[in-house]
Amino acid sequence: MDSFMIAIQSTSALRIGATRTLVLLLLASLAACISSPPQQATRPASASQIQSLEARARAAAKIGDPTAAELYAQLAASTTGTQRIDYLIESARASIAHGDTQVARRRLNDAKNGANRDQQQAITVQSARLELGDRKPQAALDMLATLQQPMTVPVQSDAAAVRGQALFELGRPTDAVRALVEREVWLDDSASILANQRLIWDGLRQHPPAAVVHAGLRHQLLGAVAGEKNRAYEQ
Repeated sequence: MDSFMIAIQSTSALRIGATRTLVLLLLASLAACISSPPQQATRPASASQIQSLEARARAAAKIGDPTAAELYAQLAASTTGTQRIDYLIESARASIAHGDTQVARRRLNDAKNGANRDQQQAITVQSARLELGDRKPQAALDMLATLQQPMTVPVQSDAAAVRGQALFELGRPTDAVRALVEREVWLDDSASILANQRLIWDGLRQHPPAAVVHAGLRHQLLGAVAGEKNRAYEQ
C-alpha cells in the first residue's frame, strides 16, 4: 500500500510540474503576442506611388535638395530591373553632389549588377566624378577614356562636364574651356547652359592660367571661349 501511495504521489507531482510548465509557456507566448504585434507583409509600390515619388525626387534634384538621394534610393527599393538601376544611378549622382561619396560608391556598386550598356557608361561617368572629388583628375580622365560610342546624350553631357573640370585641375584651362563650351551642344534648357557657363568661370577663377595676368592675353582667352561657343552651336 505504501509503495502504491508513493507511486500516486510521484505521478501527481509530475503532472503538477508539467501543468505548471505548460501554463508558463502559454503565458510567455501570450506576452510575446501582446508586445510584438503581427507584421504586415510589405506590398510593392503601385504605379501611381512610383510616379508620385519620382516627381518628388526630380523636383528635389532640380533645386539641389539633398533628400533627392534618399528619394531615388526609395524608388530603387520599390522597383526591379533596369528601372531600379536607373534610380540607383540617380541616387549616386545626388549623393556625389552633396559630398556623400561613401553612399554614392555603394549605390554605384549595387547598380553594376544587371546594368545594360548605357547604364554601365553612366556608372563609369559617375565613378569618374568620384575620382575627381578625391583630387584624382587624371584617374577621372582615364575612366572617361574607356567610354565608347555610341553614347546617350546624358552620358556625353555628364562626361564632358567631368572632363572639363579634370582638365582645369590638371592646369589645362584652354582644353577645359573647349570641352565645356562644346558640352553646350547637348544642353537643351537655359538653366543647364547657365550652370555650364558657371563651370567655365569657376574653373578660370580657381585655376587661372599664368598668362591671364596679362590683360591682352586674358581678352584673347575670352575671345577663344566665344569662338568655341559659336562653332559648337553651328555644329
